[in-house]
Amino acid sequence: MENMEKERRLHIKLHINESGFTLVETVVSMSLFLAVIIPLIVSVGNFMMDNKSDTLRRATVLAESEMNQVVGMKDFTEKETKTDNFLIERKIENGFRIVRVHVTIAAFKDPQRIIAGLDKSILLSPSNLEILK
Repeated sequence: MENMEKERRLHIKLHINESGFTLVETVVSMSLFLAVIIPLIVSVGNFMMDNKSDTLRRATVLAESEMNQVVGMKDFTEKETKTDNFLIERKIENGFRIVRVHVTIAAFKDPQRIIAGLDKSILLSPSNLEILK
């Protein structure tokens, strides 16, 4: 009989000392988790669907390409080029031995909105001055 009493007391102690999460604790933790994860998913989705960074990257590559063409070919003429999405404008300022090249990339639909621009000053040697004529 005494053994049964000890066993019963031990059994009660084991039930009292059970550890774990209650339903309320689980619901609260899930709510906090969702309160953090939902805005994070929305912001990542907006970032992935936003093409502004891609547009800026493409415009910068076009401006660099145009500037490399001007410098490499020594083509110091003003020019305006239209592509499917962009308007590329090249302006040249001539000094005595300095040529300033301004390349701007604007949106084709809105030419007033400049997306990217590059400026470069080129010092010509005396033997290259005939290029400006």
